[in-house]
Amino acid sequence: MNTLAYARPIAAENIDDVLRLLGAVVDEARAKGHRRGYFASIYLIMSRAIQEGVERGRFEDAGRMSRFTAAFANRYLDALSSYRAGGMPTRAWRAAFRCGERRDRLILQHLVMGINAHINLDLGIAAAEVVPPGGIGDLEGDFELVNRVIGGLLDPMQEAVGRFSPLLDLLWRVTDGPDDEILNFSFSAAREAAWQHAVILSGQPPGQRDATVNTLDRHAAVLARLVIEPSGIVGKTVSLVRHTEHDDAPAVIDSLSSIVLPA
Repeated sequence: MNTLAYARPIAAENIDDVLRLLGAVVDEARAKGHRRGYFASIYLIMSRAIQEGVERGRFEDAGRMSRFTAAFANRYLDALSSYRAGGMPTRAWRAAFRCGERRDRLILQHLVMGINAHINLDLGIAAAEVVPPGGIGDLEGDFELVNRVIGGLLDPMQEAVGRFSPLLDLLWRVTDGPDDEILNFSFSAAREAAWQHAVILSGQPPGQRDATVNTLDRHAAVLARLVIEPSGIVGKTVSLVRHTEHDDAPAVIDSLSSIVLPA
């Protein structure tokens, strides 16, 4: 595998760093027509929404939120760097990046694979990393605002996907709009669980925390397998939908990059 063209000598330290580094991932993926740009595009949209929230004073502690956003992004960026260098990132991210190499998966599958690792693994870990021992409760309000940003992504994301997946768009319209649970993945359940993960991790010493992270990673990897290889009626529907999708990765990236989240 090639090493990262946008290799980072240091980790992101603030939101501006995050936007610059995620933007480099998206730009490279668009130029190469690579599907890893799907998730990176919506992650960049989410990060910009958080930056806007910081600038508008929506968060209780702007400095902490900037550090939180950086810690959150660094887990993704480090995993991507490791994968592209031939290393072994976490199981959940490894599954997501391997999915990104496949042309036979739905646009929605590529997105949900990244979101799974992002929320079910990284969100709680990043939250626990930016608070002092016993201080996780102080983060709860700001954490919920981040969760709202993530939750607000669902409808516009599915609208953007529907432009390139006509049968899926039709199915959503027939069923009266997108649902919270997609491809065996529940967005609301994942977001609620992430806070519990943060609470548990924040109260653990480093050695015990490592074991918990490993358990969370295994759980997220199981969910990833359900998303990438669904069975039964879901699997049959995925196979049918795939044959109707437009296979133009740069155009999909542009569509996802144009998402506007609710205020």
